[in-house]
Amino acid sequence: LLALDITKAREQLGWRPLYPVARTLQVTAAWYAARHEGANIAAITGADITAYADEAARVGAVWANDRTDIAGSEQTT
Repeated sequence: LLALDITKAREQLGWRPLYPVARTLQVTAAWYAARHEGANIAAITGADITAYADEAARVGAVWANDRTDIAGSEQTT
């Protein structure tokens, strides 16, 4: 079983998990299922990253403000 410790990231960077474990597993499983089905994995990955960054902006994560999306256009939240 993989065990991760986020203490250093939280203490030094102020980072905290954005998604609860259940949501993380859901997104990960959906990605693998799409890959297995032959979907456009680059598009799915891009959409996942955008959704994550949008949620981060919604909850006020500092890094999510004034970001450039993966397509290269500026987004301001």
